[in-house]
Amino acid sequence: MATYLILSSIFLAIAIAIVLLSNWRPNRVWLIGLFVLIVLTLIFDSLIILFDIVGYDINRISGIYIWEAPLEDFFYTVVAALIVPVLWHSVKAYDSKKGSGNG
Repeated sequence: MATYLILSSIFLAIAIAIVLLSNWRPNRVWLIGLFVLIVLTLIFDSLIILFDIVGYDINRISGIYIWEAPLEDFFYTVVAALIVPVLWHSVKAYDSKKGSGNG
């Protein structure tokens, strides 16, 4: 059973829900950043798997690989790329309200 895929999907769904509930929306710069993060994940995850630094129980992953990295590894990258800008945007909005004397 693809345990990692199920777990990763839950976190991705939560991240998407947080984005939809926030005022932040992805833009072109974000897409470029996401692409860079995915390429870096592809390279470095594949290398650490090739060098046997990390291994996966094949019974717990989907069996779909991009180079050497299982598909599930890329979910974490996408979740981080969604959550970090939302947090940044939220803190920035909070700071601007606090600085304006409204709270």
